[in-house]
Amino acid sequence: MLGPLNGGTPWPAGFDQARRREREWLSYVRGAYRLMPGWRSTYSSAAAVVIASRSTWDEMPGSCAGKQFYVPENGIDPARFSARRAHQASRPIRLVFVGRLVPYKGADMLLEAAAPLLRAGEATLELLGDGPERESLARMIRELGVGGSAELRGWIDHRELESHLARADVLAFPSIREFGGGVVLEAMAVGLVPVVVDYGGPGELISRDSGIGIPIGTRAEIVERLRAELTRLAADPKRIDTMSERAIERVERELTWERKAQQMARIYDWVLGRGPKPELPPPARALSA
Repeated sequence: MLGPLNGGTPWPAGFDQARRREREWLSYVRGAYRLMPGWRSTYSSAAAVVIASRSTWDEMPGSCAGKQFYVPENGIDPARFSARRAHQASRPIRLVFVGRLVPYKGADMLLEAAAPLLRAGEATLELLGDGPERESLARMIRELGVGGSAELRGWIDHRELESHLARADVLAFPSIREFGGGVVLEAMAVGLVPVVVDYGGPGELISRDSGIGIPIGTRAEIVERLRAELTRLAADPKRIDTMSERAIERVERELTWERKAQQMARIYDWVLGRGPKPELPPPARALSA
């Protein structure tokens, strides 16, 4: 049995500048692995192939048909994130970003998208994380005139993250190349509504009633679409509370480590002839389509 397989999500078109700033050159030649001896025979000989992402699923050769299973890369331990968002959403809605401050995470797009709401007092934004983009983001906050509503908190201990999340309403996370998206699960477990770019892991973790996936596009298109979704949430904060409940339910029902272990055990049982073939759904197609 092979897997779980993941990684190598292609850089979206139009973000070559972000790729260069990340000094990520391997993706230019990544497809060469298909030329390795034994690549096709390895997959054709495997009894089962476990796949952890939509992009990897789509790359599988035809020999995997009927024996590939989707199990998301990330899971969560409910005991580690037991706090719950307990307040009702109201204006200003509370946005939070969590992640390294690097180009592909999109914190700059979030600031630009949210700026009208921040200036109008319709939203607040807390950016949690550190990295090489911190100085440029601080400059953006000053230039956009949102210093009273947006705060760069820097790196925080992971043990403190739960309490920060529980005070927020929305995880705004426009990363354009995320393999897994563990922070999305952590936010959902606490009761936040994720607003993510529907490309890579984050878009596969949410459902239509537990989060919002915006289509991938150019930088300008992502900013426009993100602004539109945040504006809708600010106009109807009660929608956040409804989606918050669905987010918690989805994590507890489908995305815990225990649930993943059960899925893997069923695949092993099938391979060993000890049980029926698991009926696991393939990765969802784009929520934003």
